[in-house]
Amino acid sequence: MDESRKSPLPVLCGFALLLALVFTASYATGSALGPGAPATPAPGASTGTVSTETSETGDMDGMDGMDGMDGTGHLQESGR
Repeated sequence: MDESRKSPLPVLCGFALLLALVFTASYATGSALGPGAPATPAPGASTGTVSTETSETGDMDGMDGMDGMDGTGHLQESGR
């Protein structure tokens, strides 16, 4: 009956080692392949342009069709 009450330490250490191995392999693969999208700059690379321009209304480009949203996911009542 003592065999069924083994310490979980070897299993925990094995899991931690496997987790570290997976993260190391993932990091190495990501470093070797580079950015995930063609337009994504490499870490630490400068894109050469910095935009400090902001809209006075807080509108974001590419959000057409989102009129009437108040930012909380609820539609605003218009005309009342």
